[in-house]
Amino acid sequence: MLRRLRISLVALALAALSALPLATSANAAVIVYDSGYLTTNATAAATEATASWSQPAGTCTSVDSGARFWTGVGGLDGSPGAWVGTDTDCSGGSPVYYGWYRAPGTSEFVSYGNAISAGDVMEATATCDSASCAMILRDVTANWIVRSVQPLSGTPHRAEAMISRNGSQPLTNFGTVTFSPVLFEGSAATPSGTTQILIIGPSGRLDTISDLNTFTDPNTGLESNSFSGTWVRAT
Repeated sequence: MLRRLRISLVALALAALSALPLATSANAAVIVYDSGYLTTNATAAATEATASWSQPAGTCTSVDSGARFWTGVGGLDGSPGAWVGTDTDCSGGSPVYYGWYRAPGTSEFVSYGNAISAGDVMEATATCDSASCAMILRDVTANWIVRSVQPLSGTPHRAEAMISRNGSQPLTNFGTVTFSPVLFEGSAATPSGTTQILIIGPSGRLDTISDLNTFTDPNTGLESNSFSGTWVRAT
């Protein structure tokens, strides 16, 4: 059964994509909620994004926190966005794992009811045509797949593979997560065609993101790319 999560989405300012200062003045910090890679071309239509990762284990404290791992098209620049991914959250001192999608034209995250465990290999794909978007999540380890098709009005711009804070909550300590492979428009994400961003809180960067690493996928024989994100601090 789908469980609707009514969580406010804070849009990422486009200015933060090209420059990531720690503060705009002595007293005003830049806040960025997402980290990872997104395609650089802000005007081209984005139709497909795929990424895979092992579900990170959460190291929890008494403070509730959240971390999202996802891929998608649009949404970060005001264009309609289709996203799909998983969470590693902390609630009452214990980790909580679940998958979700966000449909175009909404800020609501819809949770899939399928069970996810730390260490499960997850595959996520968002693909759109002129009328609709399909958000597909597969748990390779537990051998299940879920798919939601939602109507699309407008054109998504930019494809993304991201780690994000869950709203304004502190960032869950997820250790290190590796996205591998990362495919935008069916091809390997490239350093020249993407922009790297980092989560930034009032005290500085909350995580680090590695450079894209090009490799040949042993399963498909196709060239692909990977990157890793590492937790630094909660806020």
